[in-house]
Amino acid sequence: MWEIRDDEAAVITGKFDTNRGFAIDLSHVTISGCCVGCRR
Repeated sequence: MWEIRDDEAAVITGKFDTNRGFAIDLSHVTISGCCVGCRR
């Protein structure tokens, strides 16, 4: 597990705000997926 940087979070939250008018609460967010090594 690791945390995303503030600039990465700003891109994600900005898209939701612009496209959907939805403000994300960054104090509790989980994003699941696979790292580049696991995707191969």
